[in-house]
Amino acid sequence: MDYTLTFQTEGGMAMNGVLVKVFEDSSLTELVYAAMTDREGKFSFTAEGSNPYVAVIYPEKQGYVTDQYYPISEKDTTVTVKTAPYFVTDTSALSLRLGDIIPDFHITCTDGTQLSIAELLQEKKAVVLNFWFIGCGPCRMEFPYLEQAYGQYKDRLEVIAINPYDGTDATVTAYGEQLGLTFPMASADSFWQTAMNLRAYPTTVVIDRYGMICLVHIGAVTDVEPFADLFAFVTSDDYVQKTYQSIEEMNP
Repeated sequence: MDYTLTFQTEGGMAMNGVLVKVFEDSSLTELVYAAMTDREGKFSFTAEGSNPYVAVIYPEKQGYVTDQYYPISEKDTTVTVKTAPYFVTDTSALSLRLGDIIPDFHITCTDGTQLSIAELLQEKKAVVLNFWFIGCGPCRMEFPYLEQAYGQYKDRLEVIAINPYDGTDATVTAYGEQLGLTFPMASADSFWQTAMNLRAYPTTVVIDRYGMICLVHIGAVTDVEPFADLFAFVTSDDYVQKTYQSIEEMNP
């Protein structure tokens, strides 16, 4: 009999390039077949008989919560894999990219407030990390538009402006007050530059409701509309989870 398994995230995104092993039963002793899922997250195999086959999935990325095995009861079976916060004890080697599940970072803001990304995602539909520095002209040009869009959507998402380059709590606070910024701001450790693979400033990183980095936008946004469209889309009930290559793609 021919079997087809489809593996997807909780947000409906295909889990492609993931190793799957099929065993004869839940004892996981007799391997029937093993291969990688295709671009659509599908895995097909042919087996004789009607044994209660089970599948085991091995995601390479952290943050996915998998069952010990998944029963294969039909010719076509869809498996939904959820995500959950995870913690990193050694951040020195951390290197996050588009499509990764972000760890549960705790960010200390300039007013002493400590924010947890995992806790924010329990209340909000998305978290937006904006990386900038005080001497960055494009960053300063972008902030009024980010502030305006934030004012419209702050009940549904959170924005955190993180300076890992040239700020202290005092200078970052003064900078934000001068521009009238109301979202949380932080002067952070330089490890963020490596952890988030920052190549230029400003860089805007969007973390969706499932904890996945769904967009990394490099460069200044010079109008409120792209930010407003982005915020509307990522917080909407119609949000479709996938990795987006540009801010223009995230249009409701």
